[in-house]
Amino acid sequence: MDSSRLLEWCSANDITLTDIAGLSGYSVAYLSLISRGKRVPPPRVKITIARALHARVGDLFPPEREEQSA
Repeated sequence: MDSSRLLEWCSANDITLTDIAGLSGYSVAYLSLISRGKRVPPPRVKITIARALHARVGDLFPPEREEQSA
């Protein structure tokens, strides 16, 4: 998973994962897993984080790829 958008946005806006945790209610550990691509957050988590940061979901997370059926 390409998680660099969240980290790039944080860097550009001088925001830390601790800041996001305080604003969103998610733990720093969980946010760290998301930012490193170890966890794929469900849509509601993405929306909560984006709203807390006054950002668009697309600014923070790459679009999800649809699995193609054979």
